[in-house]
Amino acid sequence: MIKSWLAHNRIELERRVKITGAYETPTLKEERVPTKEELRRIFLSASKQARTPCALVAHGRLRGETIGNYRAGDGLRIRGLPELELKAGEVSFEKSPTMIIIRPSLRRPPTNTSHS
Repeated sequence: MIKSWLAHNRIELERRVKITGAYETPTLKEERVPTKEELRRIFLSASKQARTPCALVAHGRLRGETIGNYRAGDGLRIRGLPELELKAGEVSFEKSPTMIIIRPSLRRPPTNTSHS
């Protein structure tokens, strides 16, 4: 009856629902940066094709989704590396560190991190 009267008079009640641990990230709790030795083992155990994405994530601070999606349908492209030079089958860069251009379709949408 009260809800009906409030709705009739266009009065809205806001109820805050508090969920304990809603902003906790248990899967990231034990996460840490790999040591140099662990990173070396990752590079040595990876195939030649896998080493480039590993290096981009480890040293370029890129997310995996930026490099390529699960089905390899979209991701970082050669034109996203404007300072890359290919000469006689050799790859080099004009500047180090080099610039990487991430297309808008690969960028993560902004998240609302405010906790009210």
